[in-house]
Amino acid sequence: KPNKDGLIEESFNIKRLSKEYENQEGVLMVVKRRGETIGTGLFEFAKAKGIEKPTHLNWANRPENTLNLDDPNLPSKPEYLENTGYKPYNLELTDVNNLKKLKFRLHHPKDEEENFQIEAFKIKKEWEDKVDVKINNKTYEYEITFKDAVTADKIDVGNLYLHFLKDNQETSSGMEFAEISLTDKDGNELYWDMNNIQKYYPNQLNIKENPLDLINKSRASIDNEDLDVLIGVFGTQEGDKNWKPEYDVYKEGVSEGRIDIGDVLVMLKAVEEQDKLIAEIKAANPDAILPEMSIDVEKILAPIQLTGNQFIDERAVRTWLQKRDIYKETFEKVKEVRKAGVLTAV
Repeated sequence: KPNKDGLIEESFNIKRLSKEYENQEGVLMVVKRRGETIGTGLFEFAKAKGIEKPTHLNWANRPENTLNLDDPNLPSKPEYLENTGYKPYNLELTDVNNLKKLKFRLHHPKDEEENFQIEAFKIKKEWEDKVDVKINNKTYEYEITFKDAVTADKIDVGNLYLHFLKDNQETSSGMEFAEISLTDKDGNELYWDMNNIQKYYPNQLNIKENPLDLINKSRASIDNEDLDVLIGVFGTQEGDKNWKPEYDVYKEGVSEGRIDIGDVLVMLKAVEEQDKLIAEIKAANPDAILPEMSIDVEKILAPIQLTGNQFIDERAVRTWLQKRDIYKETFEKVKEVRKAGVLTAV
C-alpha cells in the first residue's frame, strides 16, 4: 500500500548472481495494477557501487540511429550513407576505466555477404607496443589484451576494414556483435554499453553506389579502369559524342559540364586512397581475396597534349592541385578576416 507520501515502499534482498559479471547486472522492476503496467524501474549494480558512466563502444563515431525517423519512408541520413568500396571503421571507446582485455566476435550472416564483407582488423599504430593481440579473420574473432590496464576519456583501438559491395538503402544492413567482453585485471566484467541494447551495433550500415565507380560495378572498387575511362574522354564537354553525365565527377565552377583536370584529379585521389586501403588490408590479413590495384600514376596518366607545346601529366596535375589548395585556403582566410570586420571587400 502507498505510504503517507503516496509512494509504495518495499524492502527485499537480491542474491548476488556472480561477482565476475556484477557490473553488467541489474534488476528491472515492473509495477502492475490489474494486469496493466503503471510503472517501471531499473536498478544497476554498477551505479550502486559508485560507477556512474559505462565504457561506451562505437564504430566510426556513428549515432544511435542512422535513419531519418521524421520521414515515414525512413530514408538514411545522407551524412551516414557509405559509398561502395573499401573503408576502415575505427573502434572508439569512451570513459574507459581500468580496461585490461577487450574481446569480441562479429557475426556476418550469409544474407549480408552480398552487401558488405569484413576484410580485416588492425590495431592502431600507437597501441602496437602496448597490447597483445589475437586475431582470427576467418571467424571474425578479436582479442586485445593491454599490457597495462587503461583508464582514459577516449581511446581509438583499431580499424575494422569493410568492403561495401552494393546499394542497400531499401533494406539497410546490420553489423552484429555475436559476443563481446570488457574485463579488468582481475577478470571481472566492466560496466559497458553500446549505442543500442540490441545486438546490432551500429544498427545500420547504409550503402549507396559510389559515383566514381564508372565500370565493372560488380567489383565495387575505384581503380585504374575507372581512371582510364576519364582519361579516354578528357577534354569533352556536355553535348559531345563521348560525354556522359556520370563522367562529370567534379562539378565545381567552370569544371561543371566538362571533363577536365578537376575530374581526373578527383578520380586519381580516390584510386590512390583505395589502393592504400587494399595494401593495409593485405598487410593485416594476407588471406584476404582482393583485386590487384597497384597504381603507377605516371603510366596511367600518360601525357595528354593540350596545345602545340602544352601537355598535362601527373606532375602538372600535382602542381595544379597544390596551387588550387593554396588559393582556396587563402580565400577562406580572407573571408574570415572580412567577416570579423577587418576588411570591407575581397
